[in-house]
Amino acid sequence: MVEDNRTAQSVANSMGEASVATASPPLPAVSRVNAPTIAGVTTRVQSYTQEQVVRRARVLTNEVNARYFELGGTLQRIRAEKWYSPHKTFNAYLSDLGLPYRRANYFMTIFAVMTREGIEWSRFASSDGRKWCA
Repeated sequence: MVEDNRTAQSVANSMGEASVATASPPLPAVSRVNAPTIAGVTTRVQSYTQEQVVRRARVLTNEVNARYFELGGTLQRIRAEKWYSPHKTFNAYLSDLGLPYRRANYFMTIFAVMTREGIEWSRFASSDGRKWCA
């Protein structure tokens, strides 16, 4: 959860919402130890009250939107710099990720438009989260 908040904050910072630029922390190593289990998530969700589960849905939607935005920028950079080796094409790289080209293009387009037009993250994050459904 702390990591998710940092991701959302780093997106907000990249969107110009923070007045002071900060150095990006190194990327965390992927750890299966910290990965949630199906049983654990199920137990946690079932323990929520109505108010908690509704609030949690809003938080998760915002976190997912931040990750989709970051993924769009990341993929855009990989494609622009041709950093998809050992794959011969960007499409082959996407296939290896299990990400359909159309969906990847959707994320990259949203990233490009928001950054080009200077749309602030707060404006987008407060909009209807269904805009990100893919």
